[in-house]
Amino acid sequence: LRVAAEPAENRYFALMSQASEAVRRSWYGERMRSIELAESGRIFERLERTLRAPDRIGACQELDLETYLVGDILVKVDRAAMANSLEVRSPFLDTAVVEFAASLPTSFKQAGRSRKHILKAAFGDLLDPAVRGGRKRGFAVPLGRWLRQEWYEIVRERLLDGVLVGDGWMRRAALAGLLEAHRGGGRDETEPLGALLMLELFLENEAAAG
Repeated sequence: LRVAAEPAENRYFALMSQASEAVRRSWYGERMRSIELAESGRIFERLERTLRAPDRIGACQELDLETYLVGDILVKVDRAAMANSLEVRSPFLDTAVVEFAASLPTSFKQAGRSRKHILKAAFGDLLDPAVRGGRKRGFAVPLGRWLRQEWYEIVRERLLDGVLVGDGWMRRAALAGLLEAHRGGGRDETEPLGALLMLELFLENEAAAG
């Protein structure tokens, strides 16, 4: 509902954000409040002015290419692969394939709620019906469950008694509230908690190295 209430040009960024600017500021400790922070939405605003897609769906796809793809998915795959001496290829990112896909109208790419419509139409006769009609599955680890169960006590200790709180970057009460809301199942705070944990570990490593 919060995302739907945003102006059309802001909805994609609001959907992709782990938390709104106001919510993030409610977590900040005194050290963060003394820093003048640039709003992350400005990155998207700047990119929006360069987009060439003819419609909103195409614009969102173009933004994905410029941000989520190069700054998230491909980086993670590359690092994980190199750490294990693996060479990974992404055939759908072949230049000719990308350019062809970008040239197609949205009506070709999306048929109601059907996902991967073109692939199903092109290769449907080569796929088992269970595969062709199956739901989309990603490669995400069950971080949400781990934060509620196996990792809860460890993460609680690291976040509430670590560098983020100790050095005044974040408010202890705010992080405790996030953890408890997630653990209770009332809200899914997997994304912000995961990001905060990574930041905490980074700061701990920096402190140990310094």
